[in-house]
Amino acid sequence: MKLSLEKQKKIALTLLVVVGVNFGAYWFGIQGLAGKRDSDTKKVEDLKSDIKKRTDEIAGELDSRGKARVFQDYIAIMEKQMPKGKTDTWLDNQMSQILAKHQLQISNPSVKPLDEFTHFLFKDQPYKLVGFQFEFVGELNQIGGFIEDIENNRPLMEVHDLNISAGGGGPSHLHRVVVHFSIVDDQG
Repeated sequence: MKLSLEKQKKIALTLLVVVGVNFGAYWFGIQGLAGKRDSDTKKVEDLKSDIKKRTDEIAGELDSRGKARVFQDYIAIMEKQMPKGKTDTWLDNQMSQILAKHQLQISNPSVKPLDEFTHFLFKDQPYKLVGFQFEFVGELNQIGGFIEDIENNRPLMEVHDLNISAGGGGPSHLHRVVVHFSIVDDQG
């Protein structure tokens, strides 16, 4: 059966339209899928970036909380070292122990309050700074041990002024020391 030229043209045109439509659908489908793939790849990369950022934030938060716990533990230890009750009585006892440890002699039997450091309040904290003066007699190496002990082992005490007088009114190898220091105390 032979088709007429007109029918052949219609079939050829129909095939051409079908092939064109299929090729267009295929081409635009591939382009659409490639665009979708690119979009999905970008979303995955953004998601990975967000996950990393959030993971870093969580790690930082955990680190901060860990540091806060350590800091709170340190504060609790320091608060246990603070005077309980009458500060000057507590301080007399502490100074007597430190002086005995370094074999120093008390030259004036009590700790005297100093107004220059007293009544300084720490902002938003239940602590205050209290100043004192204390006098003792000893040899230079003993005095050095005393100061080192205060500075290194007593974090709540700080020496502000230290006066050493040669001889101290006694034997020439002994020196009279007047020390001004402050201590952190609770406001209670």
